Amino acid sequence: MSLRLDRIGRVRAASRNPLTLVGRDICASHVLEVWDMIPKYIHEELERGIGLRIPGLVTFGCKIIKNCSYPQMFTMDKFVHMVISEDLVNMYGLHTKRPNYTLNPSNNLNISKISTELNMPRYAVNACLTEVIHAFQRAITTYTKVEFIFEGIGKLVVHDNLVYSSFCPDFMEMHGFGERVIDYKYRFPCVCEPEPEQPKPATPQYWLNQFQCYNDAECHHGEVDALT
Repeated sequence: MSLRLDRIGRVRAASRNPLTLVGRDICASHVLEVWDMIPKYIHEELERGIGLRIPGLVTFGCKIIKNCSYPQMFTMDKFVHMVISEDLVNMYGLHTKRPNYTLNPSNNLNISKISTELNMPRYAVNACLTEVIHAFQRAITTYTKVEFIFEGIGKLVVHDNLVYSSFCPDFMEMHGFGERVIDYKYRFPCVCEPEPEQPKPATPQYWLNQFQCYNDAECHHGEVDALT
């Protein structure tokens, strides 16, 4: 069996729990409003070159790798990753591949900011997030395949304890991920270009080597001795 946690599916899954707060302390429209804000914050953080972490669920991380290609230009490889929470991996014995390089720093989802923008109590925002995350965790143990949809961004999939993700082509194109961006040195200096070697000051021995005495009688040894 499979379960798709899209915009409506998240509310339904959260409502199935007998102890859910949906319908009591919060309503279904609150859950929709809060999770509709998540893609906006993901876009904003990635646009700034940092990641966004939704604790207990997933981290959206990015990496920009600069490569020298020609003397006058370099390339920037832009990558984005959807990394499932390490707590879920350890708790449910999931198998996932993680980037073999360090991602840019990530910020936790700002609950206070969502609360302010939606004019919703902070505890209600936290409840909307928690109920859906718990529904996702329960689904991992119940269904063979669970898809968590981030509208306009991509999806996180757990299939037979194997975790993978995919991104929408429009999202990748919007942020330039997965593409090699060429830039010129005069616009953005290549950080991996070696510094030009500074000329070394001439030593007294250098001047001695350059000095050629053609006639001992005309050689001014005192001037040479003064350099040593």
